[in-house]
Amino acid sequence: MNADIITIGKNINVIETDIDQINNVFSERMNKDRNNHVFRQWISAIFGILIFFIIGGFFLILYTKGPANASSVLMGEAGLQFITLFSIIIAIVLFGVLNILEGRELSAIISGISGFILGKYNPNRGAGSNAPAPVSPEPPVQ
Repeated sequence: MNADIITIGKNINVIETDIDQINNVFSERMNKDRNNHVFRQWISAIFGILIFFIIGGFFLILYTKGPANASSVLMGEAGLQFITLFSIIIAIVLFGVLNILEGRELSAIISGISGFILGKYNPNRGAGSNAPAPVSPEPPVQ
């Protein structure tokens, strides 16, 4: 009887040790998730601050320089496109960091934006009209 009580006491100690080990494993895994969330919070905050400074700088130049060269460029179509595309790129990066979008979606969006940007590029912009020469219709065949 005394030996059974000692065996039961040892078994209880082993079970308590196992429970402590399981609790430690759960705590470690929860800390990894917590660290991942902290990283995502920091990245989100940093990108938010970055967008604030870029857009704030955009409007600061507009209001302090008046009709100077920098403000006239930023007030035009190119300046608004820059701010819009910059904000979209930051949002896409945040979607990737926050695992909202996966690799395929991110690559499709970024390639679409790249195509848009490169499609608007015209090296002959100052050399004349951007429109191609009109094609005259062919006479009807008789």
